[in-house]
Amino acid sequence: FYIFISLGTDQSYLRYFHRVTPNKLSELFWTCISVSLCFFIILQPPLFCASSRVSYLVTGESGLGILIYLDLAILTTLFRELHAARIRMQGKGLVFSMYNFIVGVLNVFVSIIYAKYKAASFLALVWGQIVSNIGGLLYLLIADRENLLPVKINFSMVKEILAYGFPLMMSMLAFWLFTYLGRLLLTFYFTFEDVGAYSAAIRILGVLNLINTSLQVYWIPKSFEIYEKRQKRIRDFKNITQILSGALVLVSLLIIALKDLIFKLLAPEYNKGASFIPYLVLVFVAQGLGTVTERGINFKGKTYLFLLSYIAAIFVQLILSIFLAPYFGPRAIAFAVGLASLVKFSISTYFSVRLYKVDYGLTVIFANIAILLVVSVISFLNLLEGLYYCTTILGIILIFYQITSTFSSLRRDQDFNLS
Repeated sequence: FYIFISLGTDQSYLRYFHRVTPNKLSELFWTCISVSLCFFIILQPPLFCASSRVSYLVTGESGLGILIYLDLAILTTLFRELHAARIRMQGKGLVFSMYNFIVGVLNVFVSIIYAKYKAASFLALVWGQIVSNIGGLLYLLIADRENLLPVKINFSMVKEILAYGFPLMMSMLAFWLFTYLGRLLLTFYFTFEDVGAYSAAIRILGVLNLINTSLQVYWIPKSFEIYEKRQKRIRDFKNITQILSGALVLVSLLIIALKDLIFKLLAPEYNKGASFIPYLVLVFVAQGLGTVTERGINFKGKTYLFLLSYIAAIFVQLILSIFLAPYFGPRAIAFAVGLASLVKFSISTYFSVRLYKVDYGLTVIFANIAILLVVSVISFLNLLEGLYYCTTILGIILIFYQITSTFSSLRRDQDFNLS
């Protein structure tokens, strides 16, 4: 609901933060908030008319209460997310980290308390979201109130904000579909046991997702700053991408090599999930690299290209799943998801480079991906186990050499500095 109602205004705020003059930042903030609020208000009459149906769909009970709680959760999320974007763009990492900690703790604590003493229902999650939103928002307002006053709306910016944010909102919805399509296809073709194993594999790979999330929090604001204010430092895009590609692929290969041991220790009841690991790592590697290589699309405001790349990836995922699932079983779904992620990454990167000429060192990046892909294909085709492990170990050695060579080169580059 939040993704839809926000209309991508939080992303528009990130994009235009360094484009407007400092005395106009509060105006940008309140304009972005106002666009989302107006859309939120417009949706209220049809939602209230369908409140009983919405309530029954979500909780299994009819009534107006659940819609009011959902509205409150969405409204507080709108304010919290845009305030968090404001802190990110100001480079206040300590404040942002503490904010994430407060939101996470409050969400879990309130949800558990509500479920234990009131009812173990969907409302426990809703109230956890509401209280954590309010707590996080209050902390951000206490810790930093820069660029909030005066409260002023620039109506001439609304069209520009929507033109940038709306395609991104649609892309986020397409990303959500792409992410959950694997589970839906597993449910359709196979069993809930396979879905559980697939979900367990996704959770085990959370370490890669943690790298990607940290990168997004840091690099997206920094890349806009470099683009708008210090374009002579565009070589930093190449440096960060080569370091990132090596690190992601190295961690992925290590996880593949140790996947059976990891599942035995962390999720023994879902040992079957280990077979999905060599393919699902491709998803996280593609997402992490795209955080850097796809920025040209954002810089030039052609955000509809993200939507096109996701549509292509979903199409590839469906076609591969339909043709491979009957012959290779549940692994085929994970393999299709991994390859489709690489398709999305390749298309977005192609458009990005066409729009914003940057030498990302794509030869090195795709060589790293090729090493990981070879390991995945050998695993998928069930070739000799010895060949599989030898290829994995050789890949680790090659990637480690590439990373050390890159760092040696950067040490000789006196101008490289991402601060």
